Amino acid sequence: MSRLLKSAVTKYLEKKGRRLIRIKNRDSGSGFIHHLHQQMSIELLLDVGANSGQTGLEFRENGFNGRIISFEPQPSIFDLLRATAAADSSWDCRREGLGATSGEMEMEISGFSPSSSLLPIAEKHIEVWPNSAPIGSVRIPIRTLDEIMGEINAPKNRISLKIDVQGYESSVLAGATKTLSCVDIALVELLFAPLYKDQSKYYEVIGLLEESGLQFAGFFNQAVDPKSETLLFADGLFIRPRL
Repeated sequence: MSRLLKSAVTKYLEKKGRRLIRIKNRDSGSGFIHHLHQQMSIELLLDVGANSGQTGLEFRENGFNGRIISFEPQPSIFDLLRATAAADSSWDCRREGLGATSGEMEMEISGFSPSSSLLPIAEKHIEVWPNSAPIGSVRIPIRTLDEIMGEINAPKNRISLKIDVQGYESSVLAGATKTLSCVDIALVELLFAPLYKDQSKYYEVIGLLEESGLQFAGFFNQAVDPKSETLLFADGLFIRPRL
């Protein structure tokens, strides 16, 4: 993390009565988060931006036996996700994107599928990861998480929420205000460099999560620019305190 960005993040956290610390082990944090799942008796994992099911598999391997609902709108990648979850009766897959309102949107498809987004990929992204350049687009259905949660038979509390939507985080959260009140743990990607056009600002995403009663607890999966050594993105962990 650059000194300037580290200073800005540190000052923001100090205003909230928190501090920034370094964790030497830079793994995905799935083992630690599973420990939180056990402590907080999590019953449902909402996996938004599931790709081929990497997060669901990580949590299963760490012992999570609750229900998983994964969302992945890319048709070809959804087929991989569905195959990953096929033998797991407690893992549901939905080929939908999530946003602030329901409808349809054009999704830009990247040469590296996890980088595909509802926002145009910026030059900075391609500069750092040349294989992420767009190779096409596809029109996808968009729903709000609140609508879906109101329709399906799923636990309505003790929820863990993971969001990895390549700059579209604020829109997903805007369509999930009711659901957020039931979320105890959230792992949300935060962008610190201009990787997508009109991407969500990291401090706005943090603000939306904190407004719902979740508190920032740390970073995982940091990606650093190999040239400037500045932070590009990280997964932010947020936890609802229990009295």
